[in-house]
Amino acid sequence: MLQILALALLVLMTGCVNPNRNLTCAALANTPAPQAEGHYSVVVTHINGKPVVSAPIFYLAPGTYNLTIMMPHETVVRGYKHMPVSHELSVHLLADHRYQLGGVLASKGVWHGDIWQTLAEPCSMAVPLG
Repeated sequence: MLQILALALLVLMTGCVNPNRNLTCAALANTPAPQAEGHYSVVVTHINGKPVVSAPIFYLAPGTYNLTIMMPHETVVRGYKHMPVSHELSVHLLADHRYQLGGVLASKGVWHGDIWQTLAEPCSMAVPLG
């Protein structure tokens, strides 16, 4: 009887700690961009100053984020040896949107991050990262 009571209590506590609800989110993707349009792939290394594990897509709560992005080494080396490797970018993400992130070579030795495409796309998850 004590075991059943303990099991029932555990089930009740689990329900309180882990509510089953989906929250709105935004998707930030750093998938390859079309180079014909002057965009290059980038890697997100930090979100709001916190290091992140590289991923092709991040699901974040809607809001404003400061990103640290890096141009992949093979892109930087081609004629731009003294180009800064990392760049800071502030983005404002809306719920139910997918943002395609890339880098743009503006002139010799200068590049910046850019959202090259925004798509309205449903997004929900249990716990967004941001």
